[in-house]
Amino acid sequence: MNKKENLKLINKNISSEDAINIAKSNNMFGDAFNIGESFYPYFHFQVNYQAPFLLARKQLKIDCLIDGLNGQAATSDIFLLKNIEAYSDDILNKKVNRERAQISGKRYVINSLSRKFKSISNFNVIMNFKSTVYKSFWVIEYENISLIVDSINGSQKVIELSDAV
Repeated sequence: MNKKENLKLINKNISSEDAINIAKSNNMFGDAFNIGESFYPYFHFQVNYQAPFLLARKQLKIDCLIDGLNGQAATSDIFLLKNIEAYSDDILNKKVNRERAQISGKRYVINSLSRKFKSISNFNVIMNFKSTVYKSFWVIEYENISLIVDSINGSQKVIELSDAV
């Protein structure tokens, strides 16, 4: 059953109309016959760490998002969230649990800090789980392909339907 669920969505910059215009700029695909929206899960952690500065250590914070499907981590800029309702069929299911996401995020942050500060220091990284957040993607369907458009930055990816089966 396709029920509605409450989500915390990262604010979009690209509307469905913008996504269609992006798709039209790639006129090699023909006429689109459907546009939908999919919601991709991320674990959101606030990371507290200590960084070496001259003779002292400074307490700093960054945000870290861990991909809910493959566990890849990245630091993020500040983002705004909006509470929405979405149909469960449009929400991708997480394949990574929170513990694995936290381990992946911590490893990523420590490696990034080591490169940034050019040191192998103990950064005393503390991962604080905030929530699961979602990013929206526009899915524009054509006869033999789907065009996926990122709702934040407008980047796009073509998926051949014969490859997806």
